Amino acid sequence: MTEKELIELILNNKVLTVGTEFRLKSGEMSDHFYNFSVLNSAQSLAQLATHMVGNIYGDTYTVLFTSAYKGIIITAAMLSECGLDFPNITFRMGFLRKEKKDHGEEGLVVGYCPGPGDSVVLVDDVLTTGQSLLEMARFVKSTGATIESAIVVVRRATLKVQAEIEKELGCPICCLVSDEKVMAHYVMRK
Repeated sequence: MTEKELIELILNNKVLTVGTEFRLKSGEMSDHFYNFSVLNSAQSLAQLATHMVGNIYGDTYTVLFTSAYKGIIITAAMLSECGLDFPNITFRMGFLRKEKKDHGEEGLVVGYCPGPGDSVVLVDDVLTTGQSLLEMARFVKSTGATIESAIVVVRRATLKVQAEIEKELGCPICCLVSDEKVMAHYVMRK
């Protein structure tokens, strides 16, 4: 998938909403918002997952890790793609809850909890301030696992901010497309 095809996937599936004031997870206000949970067809998720798995930095990872909620759908599709691409490797997936549960399936993690010896790729839908990635990284590192890289669909942050986050994470971040490019295509379509 080319960058233009990714942008078309985002725009055609109405992942991008423009024109209303949104409060982002970072607390910032914006006139547009990305909602990857609207990618709910097998075809669109498979296209995105295939593209993301093909752009992961590194080749020793066996764990995909994300946070609630929007990254879960994307990461589950990526897990399936990893299994198809590398059938002799066991890949696992986990995600951080928004808050710790003390009943039922207790704890902060749903799915696989990384540990010593695991090589992890962090997955997120949008990079704005990097707080989601940093929160995931703190948890993953606390388990003794290593972080190989991170992959994000849309970069809203500046390249300078991305570099600062990479330094704090201790690994590279692959951002598939910038917010500026998506918005430029959106404006051209109007």
